[in-house]
Amino acid sequence: MKTSNLSDYIECALWSSSHSENGEDIPFDQMDASLSTKAIKQMNEDLSGFMELVTLLRTDENESIFPSDSQIAHDFWLTRNGHGAGFWDRELGDLGDELTALCEHYGPCDLELGDDGLIYLF
Repeated sequence: MKTSNLSDYIECALWSSSHSENGEDIPFDQMDASLSTKAIKQMNEDLSGFMELVTLLRTDENESIFPSDSQIAHDFWLTRNGHGAGFWDRELGDLGDELTALCEHYGPCDLELGDDGLIYLF
């Protein structure tokens, strides 16, 4: 198993998060803004730690339903932030519940546009 799919995690974060400007929500993936170095570092640390925990759940019995690393990275962002999709709705049974529970350890986070035009993680 690859230990990180940071680009998938970041892609989901930018796609599912927005900046409010003049009463309009603009998804970060539609803005000309970059993630700050600090945000990338924290996202990498969170995802790497989560992926290490995920490896403990992989067994011969659940290998056939185990999500791809890309899907895990995507669902980690969605699940930890309480979006309407995530591990619990992938028909993974107990594995989905266990993955969801692991996300609770990390808690929610959000993206915000700084005055310097960079995107930060909060």
